[in-house]
Amino acid sequence: MPRPNHPSPALRCAALLALGACAAPGAAGSKAEGGAGAAELAAADSAAAFVLEGEPTAYAPALADADPPAPLAAAAVADGLQRLIDHLHALDPLVHHDAYTAMFWGYADPENGCPEMGEHNGMDLWRDECETWSGARFDGFNLNVRAGGWVDGPLSVLTYDWVTGHSTITSPEGVFFQSFGDVDLRVADHSGGFRVWDGFVFGDFVWEDPSAAGTWVQQPTSHEVYFLYERHSAHRTARLDGSLTQLEGPILAATFAGLSLSSATGACAAEPSGSLDLRDTEGRWYTLGLGDGVCDGCARYSLDGVELGEVCADWSALTTWESWPWARE
Repeated sequence: MPRPNHPSPALRCAALLALGACAAPGAAGSKAEGGAGAAELAAADSAAAFVLEGEPTAYAPALADADPPAPLAAAAVADGLQRLIDHLHALDPLVHHDAYTAMFWGYADPENGCPEMGEHNGMDLWRDECETWSGARFDGFNLNVRAGGWVDGPLSVLTYDWVTGHSTITSPEGVFFQSFGDVDLRVADHSGGFRVWDGFVFGDFVWEDPSAAGTWVQQPTSHEVYFLYERHSAHRTARLDGSLTQLEGPILAATFAGLSLSSATGACAAEPSGSLDLRDTEGRWYTLGLGDGVCDGCARYSLDGVELGEVCADWSALTTWESWPWARE
């Protein structure tokens, strides 16, 4: 990597004169005594003006826009919020697990060493850079387990799916698959008489196969989402924590903690408790005032502590599902 161009001491001095952080000409003695000469300081003054007022550099970054765009209107924030909710409802971990199974076991040729297979703590492991005789390409490493049938405290684990690693697989036809991170899903029956889905989606994942059209693996979003869903006999619950970036629409990113909903009698299924902040494409973060005591699906939103209006959204998809918490489209 090229070494950065550091300003000369004289240039730094000239740039700091206005701040009183550098001695004025003559204060440190003559040029022969170590001080800067008049000609050198004059040249430094000119150069410093460029550093401070010209193109941004590592030493003089661009200042904030003196006339930034107006904050997002309530309709735009509401649109971005609804897109976020819909994305979370579509974040089915099995979409990625099924994609990995299809791409790996559909194209791997371990008998001929592509990729070289191993095992780690009971999981299939490969770490390779190779191409099969059929033309499939494997790059990186991955561990994978798809199992179930054990007891973990109050949980009887039905299925456990985990894929972790940093890999790409390309089919002979050019279908691209990317697994950068972890996708974890446990489905279990609780001794209390309800079913649990918990786990996380953490990283960047892609599958370009036409069968995945409309699913989250064909969107540019990067995830760190932890989830817990419960299916009780007469109601559903959901809890979500984490963040997302590269969302589509007016809201580019979101961060949330303790987003909790329940359709139980007496609970509020129309809006969650917890905290939620939304970032627009200008880098501004809007805070939503959730849990205001009014169960109407609406919340006040603010920017830098200044309240701007009210936004409403439909959260019902997170607690009105029947047998599976997520929708694939």
